[in-house]
Amino acid sequence: FMQWFKRKTQDSPQLTDEAAYVLGPGLTIPESIVFDPRCRTFAYAQMALHGWCVVTNGEQGPPYTEILSHTPIVSSGGRVAYGARKGTQWFAIIDGQAGLPYDGLGANSFSFGSLGQRFSHTANDGGKWKLIIDHAPVLAVENTTAGTFAFSPDEKHWAIQARDGGRAACFVDGKPVGDYDSPSAVPPVFSPNEIGRAHV
Repeated sequence: FMQWFKRKTQDSPQLTDEAAYVLGPGLTIPESIVFDPRCRTFAYAQMALHGWCVVTNGEQGPPYTEILSHTPIVSSGGRVAYGARKGTQWFAIIDGQAGLPYDGLGANSFSFGSLGQRFSHTANDGGKWKLIIDHAPVLAVENTTAGTFAFSPDEKHWAIQARDGGRAACFVDGKPVGDYDSPSAVPPVFSPNEIGRAHV
C-alpha cells in the first residue's frame, strides 16, 4: 500500500502558497493519478532516479526537484499540465513545454477551460501574485484565492476572486467587480445565456 502526504516547500520560506508531494513508502503518488474523460490519456507524479517527474501515458518526463501538489491535470482533449520546481524556481509545464520561471506557484490553481484549449494558473513573481493564461500574465494583484478561477463556457472570458489595493473583488477579464470585506472562496459562475457575465 502506497502512502503520500503534502508539505509546504522548505526552499521558499517567503511563500506559503505552493505545496509539493513528498514520497511515502511507494514510488508513485496515488493521489496524483489523473485521466482525461475518455480515459485515453493518463498522468501521475513519481520519484525518478534523478528527482521527481510526471509520467504521461507511460512516458517519463524530465526530472525536477519537486512536483506541485494537485498536479498533473488533464484537459478534456488529453493535454497535460503540471507545476514543478528546479532549484529555487517554479515552472508550469504544459504539453511537455516549461513556461517562464516564477518565485512560486499557486496551490490548486492549475485549470483548463471546458473546451481544453486554454490553460491558467497563478504564480508569485516579484512579490505580486499574477494570473497566467496561456503562459501570459493577465492580472497582477496582492493575492488571489485558490480554487476560484473560472473560464466562461466558450473560454473567451475569465474571472477570479482576488484582493488588490485593499479591495477584495471578483476580477472579470481584469476588471474588479464588487467590493467585499474579504475575497469569496466560491468560484464565479458564468451564465450560459450571458457568456461574458460572471456571477458570484
